[in-house]
Amino acid sequence: MRVWLVACLVGDVASQMTHGVGPMGQGMQQPLDEVLMQVFDKSHDGKVTMPEVSQSLDAFAAMGAMGGPPDPGKGPNEMEVLIKAAKQVVPTLFEILDADGSKSLTKRELSWVSDGLEKSIKNGALRNLTRAIFEAADTNDDEALSPAEISAAISPEGSLLDEIVELIHAEFPIRKDAAELKALLVRLAGELGAADVSLSAGIKWLDADGNGSIDRKEVGKAYKAFKALFLKGTQTLQTMGPMLAMFGGMDGGGGGGMGGMGGMGGMGGMPPGSGRGRGRGSR
Repeated sequence: MRVWLVACLVGDVASQMTHGVGPMGQGMQQPLDEVLMQVFDKSHDGKVTMPEVSQSLDAFAAMGAMGGPPDPGKGPNEMEVLIKAAKQVVPTLFEILDADGSKSLTKRELSWVSDGLEKSIKNGALRNLTRAIFEAADTNDDEALSPAEISAAISPEGSLLDEIVELIHAEFPIRKDAAELKALLVRLAGELGAADVSLSAGIKWLDADGNGSIDRKEVGKAYKAFKALFLKGTQTLQTMGPMLAMFGGMDGGGGGGMGGMGGMGGMGGMPPGSGRGRGRGSR
């Protein structure tokens, strides 16, 4: 029953939150940067903070759990996989986007997710950048990156990192120049090292055949997995995000609509007159 009610709410709100109508009469989703601000700016001050992002991700996780506990034999569901990946990536991405160091993201800074990252994935620019970085790091041209080559590529003292950062800055000029971007990346790499995220662990994650190096096919496979996960995540956000924002999140805070979705965890006990019919009446 709860799953059916949630499905009804998703369809109802999605129809209200679309941005116009497509050529075949289908709803058109809002631009990604608009949805990001709408979903994550819980204080409605035109800025997004990391605590707001964490709060919203937790709300998405609660929404994904509404259907009841997962089947132990099937493992995590798709929503759980997306939320777990987002929680791992978002803190680093947040720091990269926070160009002014204000600990908050403006609409202009958030636009880099849609106008920069999303666009570059869809038009192939990020794929080409990945290939260019691989070729720069593969100094002996054997179509594979050894631990020594990777270490050289990320060494702050080496010239190879400067070359790689120039490639990244040319595609994503998020910071004022490549030097500022390099300083940021070196700092973030240092923080990862302090958190025991070792180079060997990173190589092992990408090294599908376990031979100790990362070849071009393994990099391509990792890129395709990232692309699929990113596009699925943004599609889910654009579909379900406006509903989450309208109802103020499932934590009962912020937003308007039905006064927050904090009480929806027990939808089976909703009083008569609550739910979908009530939502339609408020249009």
